[in-house]
Amino acid sequence: MGSSSNSSRLLKRKRSIADFNSDSPFISSRGPFKRSKSENVSLLKRYLIGCAHLIWVKHDPRERDSNENLIISGDPPKKAPAPSSDLAQIEMVGLYFNGIDRTVVSQSKSKSHLFAPPNFSTLEPYVFPWIRINNNAGVSLSRGHIRHIAFRVWEYLATHGEIVLRYENEDDLPGNMPLGDIRGWWWEGDGPNPRNYDAWYQQYDGSLPGMARMYEFY
Repeated sequence: MGSSSNSSRLLKRKRSIADFNSDSPFISSRGPFKRSKSENVSLLKRYLIGCAHLIWVKHDPRERDSNENLIISGDPPKKAPAPSSDLAQIEMVGLYFNGIDRTVVSQSKSKSHLFAPPNFSTLEPYVFPWIRINNNAGVSLSRGHIRHIAFRVWEYLATHGEIVLRYENEDDLPGNMPLGDIRGWWWEGDGPNPRNYDAWYQQYDGSLPGMARMYEFY
């Protein structure tokens, strides 16, 4: 009786992510299992949750200044429209974070968790050659494909200590800030490829970064 009950509980926790396709890159066969809202979340995981949100943002109608900082107006401030994403939160947490409760996504972008603003230009030497190689091979890349490989590269770099998560001494550095206040990596208005891709393509010399095996994924 005990083993049967345990097996049943294990089966309920299983879920699968469908393979990529250009129409709907991440469709799960079952809904995500429930996780505790108060479970411990490491600084790295909170940072990656916020970065995944930024990479998947496709449109952000919130008003910004010339430096792309959010403009907060009104007293109290008016509620701004929320950014839209190419990937729903429920799919994002299922794909990247083992079904962690979606409230953790909101917490990780809030002012209670401040991080060094991610410099996504770090992705260009990795992601841009990957786009070029696949395009030259006649592969039809969707926005989902590109965003997914971008997050996996960023996850690798952050996990291996190549990315600054938080400034410990802000005296001579830009301040830490909520990831929810930062511009997305690649918006719909940037065109079919991420910002800077066309300029990079004009001067590409054929070199590949050290993570060459990333190009074997697709």
